[in-house]
Amino acid sequence: MKGTDLLKKEHQVILRGLKILDTLCTALEKKQKVPLIHLEQITNFMTVYANHYHHGKEANILLHYIDTKEIMEEHLLQTGYVEAMGQALAESTDAIPSPKFMIQARNLIGLLNEHILKEDNFFLPDADQSFTGEQQEELCKKLITSETENDKKQIEKLCNIIDQLEKIYVLPQPSC
Repeated sequence: MKGTDLLKKEHQVILRGLKILDTLCTALEKKQKVPLIHLEQITNFMTVYANHYHHGKEANILLHYIDTKEIMEEHLLQTGYVEAMGQALAESTDAIPSPKFMIQARNLIGLLNEHILKEDNFFLPDADQSFTGEQQEELCKKLITSETENDKKQIEKLCNIIDQLEKIYVLPQPSC
């Protein structure tokens, strides 16, 4: 397996989280009640899985092979949106999220959908063409070994949460 394929696989998990977040925002816009714990869980998923694990791999490993300032700038924007979502949840009262939450969530959804599309269709295929077989092997090995056993357990827990939220809010999807 190519290292870039591992990153694309993680993108699919993030897109699942974005679909859940979009469904939650739509429910809130329709004035439907959404348990605050679900908003907290999806915000935590975006913080830990997307920002920490996935973007950490891209920043610390992939970008040693390719140089694209645009990816890093978008990662910073994403981090800002997720942090603002968390702050908005902290400001929420009576299980009703602050309106700021939905604004930041919608910003995140738009940014990440476009960002993943660019990475999967332009940056990663370009990297594939420029990498030697040895570089692909090295990239894959570094991506796999970058996760500690504790990281793997945390990722599994996050994927289980995504599975549970999908069963509630989205049509059933395959597991992580």
